[in-house]
Amino acid sequence: MKLFISCTLFIIFVMMLVACDASGGDHVPYEQGAAIMAEPTPSPTTSQTPTTIQEPNPTPEVLQQDDQVPFMWQVTAPNGQTMYIFGAIHAAPAELYPLSQTIMDAFYRSDYLAVEVWETESSFSPVDVYAYTGGRTLVDDISAELHQRLTEALAENQIPFSFSYFGVSLESLDDFMPMMWSSVLAQIAVEKSGLSLRYGLDSYFIGQALDRGMDILSIEGSLQQIETLLGLSLPLQTHMVEIALNSVSNAEAVKRGYEIWRKGDDEGMIAALFEGFTDDGLVEEAFDALFRKRNLHMADMVSFFMAEGKKVFYVVGADHLLGEESVISLLVERGYEVERIR
Repeated sequence: MKLFISCTLFIIFVMMLVACDASGGDHVPYEQGAAIMAEPTPSPTTSQTPTTIQEPNPTPEVLQQDDQVPFMWQVTAPNGQTMYIFGAIHAAPAELYPLSQTIMDAFYRSDYLAVEVWETESSFSPVDVYAYTGGRTLVDDISAELHQRLTEALAENQIPFSFSYFGVSLESLDDFMPMMWSSVLAQIAVEKSGLSLRYGLDSYFIGQALDRGMDILSIEGSLQQIETLLGLSLPLQTHMVEIALNSVSNAEAVKRGYEIWRKGDDEGMIAALFEGFTDDGLVEEAFDALFRKRNLHMADMVSFFMAEGKKVFYVVGADHLLGEESVISLLVERGYEVERIR
């Protein structure tokens, strides 16, 4: 179970690093196996409405053999305003779809979609942000042994399209910080496991929202995401590269992370989250940066959207909704009524 940490934290890195090109209002329908990758937005309240508005079907037909709902809650504010919070996974197999009728009913009853990161046009790419400057290179930050392992792994595996699109190649290895290569390896590991970021739940719902002409709200912004990642210590970045290398060679461990999510196994997800870490200091740093601080912001955005009277289908990674310092726990502490939907 130790390598599940690679899937969980890796996909966080992938979603925070991979650039998207969702400009122009066009998208490929989900049924054709495509989805729009979400990327940070300049403002937490930015929304996007397609040029062509399509009337939603109030009772969509969703064929599903079961009605399993891994992680979903209905939240009611003290003023009576309600919204749904859905705990997603950012990479999944095509076989996950179509989704449960219960999930889709909640989505179709909502007026807005909120996802962790979204924008229609990006003013930067990951290669701009995470490239070294001032003459420093990767060999200054990681050991020769780790550099060799990374070089060999990248030579054996194809650079994912989302990165090669920006000119990232093996020849540019030393030009980028460790966190960039953690994300590249993460994409490789995810694809080798049979999962795909294009079938992630946030990507799927973005496509569905665009088809409906539904406003999409961004929970986090570009600067917030960048500051989070650039603020990680070098030891943590280096450790993420080591975990990434292990996961590339153990695709089944990555797939097990999806299976735990699909079962709605709260305890399994919590127990596995940092199981691959041996340094308590790195665990605390990773939890504080990637979860504790972000969970507080996510809970604030729930309060903000509900105070504005928005009926939102709110999609964030399931790990943000579990445990004592989760978004759900914070909302309960603030006096919201929270009901788990199964």
